Amino acid sequence: TDSNANSDYAIVVNTGQFRIRDETNSANRLAVNSDGHVDIYNRLDAQGGLEITGVTTTTGRVNIGDTQMSSNLLNVEDGTAAAIDIASHGSGGDTAYIGVKKSTGGGLTLGISNRDIIFKTGATYNNGTTFDSGTEALRIHANRRVSIGTDSADASLHIKSPDGGNSRLILEQTQDAANYQNGIDFKNNGTQYAGITAGKDSSNNSLGLVFHTGASFTEQLRITSGGNVGIGTSNPAVKFVVSNGGAEGLEISHSSGTVDLNA
Repeated sequence: TDSNANSDYAIVVNTGQFRIRDETNSANRLAVNSDGHVDIYNRLDAQGGLEITGVTTTTGRVNIGDTQMSSNLLNVEDGTAAAIDIASHGSGGDTAYIGVKKSTGGGLTLGISNRDIIFKTGATYNNGTTFDSGTEALRIHANRRVSIGTDSADASLHIKSPDGGNSRLILEQTQDAANYQNGIDFKNNGTQYAGITAGKDSSNNSLGLVFHTGASFTEQLRITSGGNVGIGTSNPAVKFVVSNGGAEGLEISHSSGTVDLNA
């Protein structure tokens, strides 16, 4: 109802542009241009949903799910459901879904159904074309294996040199100081069976390479930084030492009953 008998809105046609103008605030609210595109001069609230087909471009920021505009180009917020769902529909029911949502207790969950997640470097984007070019750097397979430098995974983690050089796995601590160590543990469903450790001990001395077994990390073999090997001892004084706490520590046997040791 127009309570003050003044025109609140006006329909204006100017140079091929159809506009709805807010006369009270002297501002354009909507315009349909001669080339068919529509300009909305404020926020668009689509409570019943919004379906967009074709190519969509924007020179401003897009905010979905929150009334406070973010400084990001695209801001999507939803405290409960998946914040972003992307579906790619192929032929014969071949459909892949990608969902991004807030994880329980914080963080972010990225999920994809029935497909691998592929990360590429050097990919190009040309006039809306998908990122089919570039070099694959990492792939998370649908069976939860991870491959780096290759698109196949023969183990839980499969690493292939990207440049033809030797493949290496580097474990690096933040400091070269006492009690800073790197290690690899071998477990079955949480039960510790063995491990390998390297780094510094509590006296800031090199551990060398230590091999452990059992849940209590019992040391079984050590290769010192000087190249000595000790079994049953953590401080072998010569190149090879076998110790069994004072009992017999080394047994050499042969099915024929004869053993030869030559120097």
